[in-house]
Amino acid sequence: MAYNLLLEYGSGGTLAERINKLGLAEFEVRLYTRSMLRGLNHIHAIGYVHCDMKPENVLLVPNSSKGSVEFRAKIGDLGLAKRENQSKKRRLETYWRGTPMYLSPEAVADNVQESPADIWALGCIVLEMLTGKPPWDRKDAEDVLKKIGEGHELPEIPGDLSKEAKDFLKGCFVRKPTYRWTAEMLLIHPFVEGLCDNDDGVEERQEVEDINEVDSMQLVTETDDEVSILKKIGAAFRRGIRWYWSEDDTEIT
Repeated sequence: MAYNLLLEYGSGGTLAERINKLGLAEFEVRLYTRSMLRGLNHIHAIGYVHCDMKPENVLLVPNSSKGSVEFRAKIGDLGLAKRENQSKKRRLETYWRGTPMYLSPEAVADNVQESPADIWALGCIVLEMLTGKPPWDRKDAEDVLKKIGEGHELPEIPGDLSKEAKDFLKGCFVRKPTYRWTAEMLLIHPFVEGLCDNDDGVEERQEVEDINEVDSMQLVTETDDEVSILKKIGAAFRRGIRWYWSEDDTEIT
């Protein structure tokens, strides 16, 4: 008995090829980012981690939405994907999964790769789309890994990017994975919220309840669940308040 596997054809090639050939305008970057976030959100929701997010593994397919960019981004190559650890006990990997340039600090330093590692890699991809350059200036894999795992540095975010782009990248480039934004959180960030990126051309917006502003600061406590955090962040975005994760505590300011 023969089996046939039919896959969608990415006629636009890979995201890496498009970056190298054209360089990308920010509006195009926003749309591709939203598409990738929707894909990652689904992957994480069903309990998996991609483990090898990079421009070469993002395929471009024709976009039928009117008034939008030519292609939509779709995540491919799940050959290194794994089940996310569901227990509270930290599970160490016996080897690194993925490409050194896009590995997260916890993957390099602690051999831990869960869904936050995909978000770090997404940030690297977005930065590369915006600048046309890799996230790290090192070419040797060993040097890159040392800088990520031991250097306590973050990829450099150019000052000439838009406020929304810089804020989005800061949400991805948080060294502590517990404070890094999730795909669901990033989908309501102003950098990508409300953009049209599907075949039907229908905007998909997150419904977020309003909250009161207290001295221009909202506090996310340790007892807040993820839904509560999402509501607070979404309300702050609508009010135009700038927020960031503090790595020393659980405040967002």
